[in-house]
Amino acid sequence: MHGDETMKKLFFVLLAIVFISGCATMKYEAPKLDPVKKLDHYKLPQSPFTEPPVPIFLKKDQDGKKWIECSKDEATLIAYISIEHDKIVLRIKYSNEIIAQLVNLVNVHIDLVNIRAELERDQLLAKEVYKQMWIDEVNKGAINKTYNTIEKTTLAAIIIAQVIAILALAL
Repeated sequence: MHGDETMKKLFFVLLAIVFISGCATMKYEAPKLDPVKKLDHYKLPQSPFTEPPVPIFLKKDQDGKKWIECSKDEATLIAYISIEHDKIVLRIKYSNEIIAQLVNLVNVHIDLVNIRAELERDQLLAKEVYKQMWIDEVNKGAINKTYNTIEKTTLAAIIIAQVIAILALAL
């Protein structure tokens, strides 16, 4: 007797759990996203050049033995003192560094274009996968509905057959 009461209690507890879990619903919670960290715009470094190099225009004297300073139009040779020469070398190095950075910038832009193209292709693929999943789920639901109908019909037929058999035996 004591076992029957325990079994009844256990049965009602299990029935309550099945009922409660059957009524449970799922909720969608949107993910919490961190704000996007944006980079500052790039600014070129300040040019180290305040003044252009100062050239010295030279031409040969009348005897053709010595170089003398002259105007730009008359000059056959342009010379620079060592400080001015250093300015020119510094400008060339600076230009080469800027050109290397510009090449890197162009390559980054090309990489971004390629990544964007891959992302668009992946998004199209994701749409197609989602469509296939949706179609599979709809088909699965239709199959389950059909099986449930067949199962219910079979169960009803068995019950009716049993009732007829019991009535036939009773009469």
